Amino acid sequence: MLARLLIMVILFVSCKQKEYTLVELQKAKWDSLSPGIYYLNTKDGNNFSSGDSMKISVLDTSFTEMPEEIGQLLLPMLRDEVRKSLHNSKAGYLKVNFPDMLKPDTITAMVYLKDDYDSMLLAGQDSAILKNIPGIKEVHFISKEMAKKKYMEESNSDWDKVLTSNPLPNSFQITLDLKDWDSVSSEKLKKDIHDRVSMSNDISFSSSAYKKTEKYFFFEYKFK
Repeated sequence: MLARLLIMVILFVSCKQKEYTLVELQKAKWDSLSPGIYYLNTKDGNNFSSGDSMKISVLDTSFTEMPEEIGQLLLPMLRDEVRKSLHNSKAGYLKVNFPDMLKPDTITAMVYLKDDYDSMLLAGQDSAILKNIPGIKEVHFISKEMAKKKYMEESNSDWDKVLTSNPLPNSFQITLDLKDWDSVSSEKLKKDIHDRVSMSNDISFSSSAYKKTEKYFFFEYKFK
């Protein structure tokens, strides 16, 4: 009888989900789930066996400092990732680095050229120069005419009715190395471009330029 009771206690303890404090989670050993997302399984089981719903709870209060619309976007993404990848986990924790999670497949920048840029004479030469600058993977020249055509297609409008000339500049669209482009590295790239391409005027990075941060948020997930 005592042995049977002991076995029941052992089974109960082994099935019970281990709970962690935020401090313990920060020191825990995590497994990688997908880019920017790490997991810590605390209860095995088929999370699709009962068809029950899943709940994700925010453990880090600093998450509430993020804009509400961002939270509304990110939480469903986490829920979908857990459902897709953790088939044998009924409960556990997530550690998330959002910049890594949302890292784009490509990072681009635009190099806008001065009004008197001679594309016939300089486009090929400057394209080759840009390709040799560290950090730049691909270069694509966009003429004033191509920029105008793209603008009119996207805006579904014909500005020839109100404008007599094309105000858009010639430009280069450059694809950058997929790395952490912080203020120092991006300013260095801008300087390199201005130094080597004399007719460059303005340079703008896409809003998706990747900037790494060591800030992690912690979540708990449970299938009911």
